[in-house]
Amino acid sequence: MTARRSRSLATALLRARSRAASLPPSYTTSGDATSQISYKRHRFPPEIIAHAVRLYYRFPLSLRHVEEMLLERGIVVSYETIRNWGKKFGLAYARRLRRKQPSRNDIWHLDEVAITIAGKKHWLWRAVA
Repeated sequence: MTARRSRSLATALLRARSRAASLPPSYTTSGDATSQISYKRHRFPPEIIAHAVRLYYRFPLSLRHVEEMLLERGIVVSYETIRNWGKKFGLAYARRLRRKQPSRNDIWHLDEVAITIAGKKHWLWRAVA
């Protein structure tokens, strides 16, 4: 490996770690979704792996779309790596998400939007957790 390539990999890794600090709190390792999963011998921090796997399984995105979304945040990772992470960590995430049942103590907010269709005003409401 050339010195230039190793320097660029080190820079990318530092950027990835700094970007992990800006992820939403639901992607941190302090929660139950990632605390029991071993991330040993992985190049990227657990927050980035969790973010990529959740994007892939939660939303209708292809591996290449997830790769592009991470690239926009400055995280250089191939779609093959994301596929491997999905194979390794996806089932564990799905189990933990299915296990959590909604409770009465969950906080819900009402979101309302006024839109105009053909000159007539309509109100849309939805419950947001």
